[in-house]
Amino acid sequence: MMQNMQAQQDPVVQMQQAELQIKEKREQREAAMDKAEIQLKQQAQAEKVMLEKERIASQERMNNQNNQVKMIDKAADIQRGGQ
Repeated sequence: MMQNMQAQQDPVVQMQQAELQIKEKREQREAAMDKAEIQLKQQAQAEKVMLEKERIASQERMNNQNNQVKMIDKAADIQRGGQ
């Protein structure tokens, strides 16, 4: 027990402990940064997927509208030809 108290008071041991604490805090900070970066990338990917789905849906709506216009034009041509 006496050696333990002496070791705790030893400046070298105190410096080593302080360095270990600094290293541990740095690693915790880096882990938190890595986690935040992963979450940000996941969010960006999710937004990219959502935008792509919206783009496809919009393109499908435009195609449907174009098809409807073509059908109306064709019906009008038939009607004019029938008169």
